[in-house]
Amino acid sequence: MVKLSNLFLLFGLTTLSAFVTGYSDSEHEYTGDCLELSNAIDSKEIQVEDCSLNRNNKIFYLTIGGDSINQKVIDTIESYDSELTFLNFEDIKNYPKNLNLEAINATYLAFYDISLDISPKQLKKYNDFRAYSLPKGVLKSAKNVDEINLKYYQINQRTIDELSTLKNLRSLTLFDCSFDSGLDLSKFKNLKKLYELFISDFEVGNSEKVHPFDGFNESFCQFKNLKLLDVRHSNISKIPDCISNLKYLEELDLSKNKIKKIPSAVSKLKNLKGLVLNDNKIKEIPNHISKLQELFFINLSNNSITTLPEFLGQLPKLKHIILEGNNVSVPDSLKNNPNIDIKM
Repeated sequence: MVKLSNLFLLFGLTTLSAFVTGYSDSEHEYTGDCLELSNAIDSKEIQVEDCSLNRNNKIFYLTIGGDSINQKVIDTIESYDSELTFLNFEDIKNYPKNLNLEAINATYLAFYDISLDISPKQLKKYNDFRAYSLPKGVLKSAKNVDEINLKYYQINQRTIDELSTLKNLRSLTLFDCSFDSGLDLSKFKNLKKLYELFISDFEVGNSEKVHPFDGFNESFCQFKNLKLLDVRHSNISKIPDCISNLKYLEELDLSKNKIKKIPSAVSKLKNLKGLVLNDNKIKEIPNHISKLQELFFINLSNNSITTLPEFLGQLPKLKHIILEGNNVSVPDSLKNNPNIDIKM
């Protein structure tokens, strides 16, 4: 079963592929403004890795990469009459401390510390995780951005503090990152518009380079407007009771952690549609889950569940139950329920 957020992503990518023109991935052939921009900034230090035009023949998707970037490159990008929405910085080793992104009108900004062509599996094999941190001020200058994605970066307190100044931020992704110990997330309370938060550790066995995320603590409970909270593979052993504060939460993903119990506080998430707790240490589905009347899918694969409670069949909107990797018995009332798809 596909998560709701993944369905949205799939739809977005399909729409995106139908929307773009003027780009050939195999040969990096560009036309129009993409070609002009590529020629304008191409150098030994920085290159256009990907550029796409929309139906108005305006640049709306751009990926730049290389050894070093400077303000002149940013100013060149800004000078184009573009409709830039997506701006990605890929595998750039050096950012100047005074880099100013305020003039960039892109609503989605992504920083990837390594080449997108290198998978985490390859990194684990070659032990090539650099865990650089972004220099001071780079994030703080991105005042117009709605969404920020940091991947394969070292997340320190300065990073957290700078992100906390972006009051227009609606979606924040810190996936496959390394984290300084003892991070204080309390300043995130300034992000009143934040409705999506994604966090995960980088899965590589090198404790000298990579520190795991400290886990799910009460700091998360202040993000009261969240609709999606995804804190997978982040050393979580317990879901705090204050999660009940997240009244608008529609999807909760705490997969690949060390959670043993689903607390009753989860039952107070009246808008919850998706509950993803695969690859934990959960032994039972508690009765209070019956209060989640909006629940559409639940993923509990690779846990230690032995019994599937019959009350799940009474949840009016539940359509998908994933139990792969459990030695579980299913009552006939659920087996014969035509409205629920059970995967084992």
